[in-house]
Amino acid sequence: MAVRTYGVTKNIRSEIKLQGSITLNDLAVFVVVGMVAAVGGFVFPPTEETTKMIFYGVMVVLALWLDMKPVSNPGKRNYQIMLFMLQRQQTHFKSLNQNYDEKAISYMKHATAGQMHTIRKNER
Repeated sequence: MAVRTYGVTKNIRSEIKLQGSITLNDLAVFVVVGMVAAVGGFVFPPTEETTKMIFYGVMVVLALWLDMKPVSNPGKRNYQIMLFMLQRQQTHFKSLNQNYDEKAISYMKHATAGQMHTIRKNER
C-alpha cells in the first residue's frame, strides 16, 4: 500500500480580497483608524474646526501608511511590524542606540586577543 503525501498549497496565507485589490486587512485598518479618528474628533471644541480637519487629514495619512507594505519587509504591513515591535520579547534584545552598537561591534572586530583580555579583566 502506497503512502499518500499531501502538499500544502502556496496560497495558504493569501489575503482575502473583497473587491479588486482591496483586502480584508485593508478594510480592518481603515475601520480601526476611522473609529479612532471619530472618537478623537470629539476632543476638539467647535471653535477649532480647522484643527479638527487637520487631525482627520493626519489620520487618513496614518491609515494609508499603516496599510502599506514596506520595501524592507515586503511580507508584512506597517501595522503588523508596529505590533510586533510593541510586543515584549524576552529572547531578543532590541537596542535603541544603533550607533553605539555599530561602534562596539567594529571595535570588537578589530581588537586583538590581548586587548579583549584586558577589557574583560577591567570589567570584573
